[in-house]
Amino acid sequence: MSPRAGTFCAVTTPHHNDELLPLSFALHSAPGAYALLLGAGVSRPSGIPTAWDMLKELTAQVALLSGETPSDSIAWYEHTHGVPVRYETLLEKLALTQQERQQLLHGFFEPEVDVDSTIGPTTAHRAIARLVSDGVIRVIVTLDFDRLMEQALQEVGIHPVVITTAEAAAGIAPLHTLGCCVIHLHGDYKNPRSMLNTVDELSGYSTGMAELLNKVLSEYGLIAAGWSAEWDAALRQTIASRYPARYTLTWIEPGDPSAEARDLCALKGGQFVRRSGDEAFGFLADAITSLRARNARHPLSVSTAATTAKRELSGRWVATGLHDTWGREMAALHDMPELHLDGSEDVLALGGQDALAAKVDEALRVPAALVASMSYWGDETVQDWWLRELPLLAQPSGGGGGVALIRLPLRAAAALYWAGGVAAAAAGRFDLLRRLLELRTTRPHHDGDVRLAEELDRFGEAPKHEHLAPVLQVALETGARHLEESWQVFEVSRLALLASRAVGFASRAQALRDAQAIQRRADLVFSEAEKKGDDVHDARVARADAYRNEDRAQGSLADLVPPHRAHLFVDRPDENHRRAVPVVKRLQRELVREGDRHRLVRTVIGDADQLSAALTGVAAAAGRRADQLTVDNGPVWLDAASERKPAP
Repeated sequence: MSPRAGTFCAVTTPHHNDELLPLSFALHSAPGAYALLLGAGVSRPSGIPTAWDMLKELTAQVALLSGETPSDSIAWYEHTHGVPVRYETLLEKLALTQQERQQLLHGFFEPEVDVDSTIGPTTAHRAIARLVSDGVIRVIVTLDFDRLMEQALQEVGIHPVVITTAEAAAGIAPLHTLGCCVIHLHGDYKNPRSMLNTVDELSGYSTGMAELLNKVLSEYGLIAAGWSAEWDAALRQTIASRYPARYTLTWIEPGDPSAEARDLCALKGGQFVRRSGDEAFGFLADAITSLRARNARHPLSVSTAATTAKRELSGRWVATGLHDTWGREMAALHDMPELHLDGSEDVLALGGQDALAAKVDEALRVPAALVASMSYWGDETVQDWWLRELPLLAQPSGGGGGVALIRLPLRAAAALYWAGGVAAAAAGRFDLLRRLLELRTTRPHHDGDVRLAEELDRFGEAPKHEHLAPVLQVALETGARHLEESWQVFEVSRLALLASRAVGFASRAQALRDAQAIQRRADLVFSEAEKKGDDVHDARVARADAYRNEDRAQGSLADLVPPHRAHLFVDRPDENHRRAVPVVKRLQRELVREGDRHRLVRTVIGDADQLSAALTGVAAAAGRRADQLTVDNGPVWLDAASERKPAP
């Protein structure tokens, strides 16, 4: 019997991307032919909860108000009330109107943001933004109330048409004429009248939204991700009746599909891909890049290389097979003509500088995956294999042809440098991170050697996060949030090292400590004057002067830190007009507790006070850069903002 008759639904096995290859080629050969259907599972790695997460929290709050603190609040609720608990019915019971439901949900979608908060688009959102930027995806249907998808698109300079209401859906231009359209099928929590939450609200769609959904399902192939299909009877019915047989329905789901999802997938002859949204969309975005680059590798090579490396590194003896693989990859990389241009070539005939850079980036994907695997799992012998290659690779071309061509070898070295550094931070291998930060190379026409970190910084070389992060995600198989945190720890370690080695650092660090001591005394004097009821005018003036003096000291240290395109999250300014870098704030709190025992003291600077001063300079420089790149003083990722708006 044909699969279309509803008896079959393919489910891929974990840790293999084979089933994504046909979809990769379909997206490449027919750009714009597929639409996405995104559920809450895509946003969950960012900290935005799914309906199930909210269900647990809401039932826990109901239990607390009843004087109970059960370990399983859902089971408690069902036992107490004698009915199965469902997200829609519970929400309808706790908040009677749409406005009240919006207020109740506000805390889930915009929690109180402290200095450690980095809630933002996930790896999947950013990979989808890459697919949109490449013209591969144009229509995105989301069931989420958050705006993370729009934020990821805006980070790459795309401002989509956003549909949240039936009125807007009815008046939309033909979909094929839009560069990108994001359809909030269940509404937007900032517009409570548009939100669909309860059983009654989800039983059907208004005319305008229903007609738009019918167009999407009848005209586009569908890739669903993060959607359980349990709650949305109307959407299931519409897909069942409208989705055509000419496109394979691809359903991305890391766990076991729900019964509803299995039935619908079987009915439409679709396939499940057991990967997370981060992994699957990251792979698809990389595959499109690979297929578009000249002489691209097979898209599965990165996954295969990383899996093989991990298997060999798990053995008891030296991984000779991995050593040989690494040697072949580096030999091929060193032999690339693009890394040996002397300026006499016709760059346009070679495709232009962007095409040359794309070829180098493509050739680096497998070596970067191998470096990340060896950094994360390898012993000191294995670490030596790749550490000794970086200085050799980081030799700028001696010919002419423009700075961009001369820097191609440094571009290659930077990608492997970051791959090793981020992986070392992710594994907590700060001994390896220290070796990497102290790694030295020769500089043409320069006596002696220099730190590779300084050489890469001198040329402003840093790999693009959206290119390297998906490779590291596949190689390390770590969570997206852990990878983001590890990347930022590596960034601030590198920048703190550069600051501490700059001329004048010691005196500026001492000036900061002196200014901080004066500021603390000024705060104390002002507080005591307030308590006594004394005239606080002089104390207030002295405190303001102390804060300005500390700002100058921070700015002096910031002058030693060129953040360039560092992948760092910078929060909005506080009441003192200072921006926070959450990862720096966390590390400085750890320094207060641990002092010279802190792991980064042993890695970067051998003194806790000096390291804290260097980190303060990094945060001040990042804040200064954020102010240059934003007009609304909002939180920002420095590298993403740099891509949208170069510094003046």
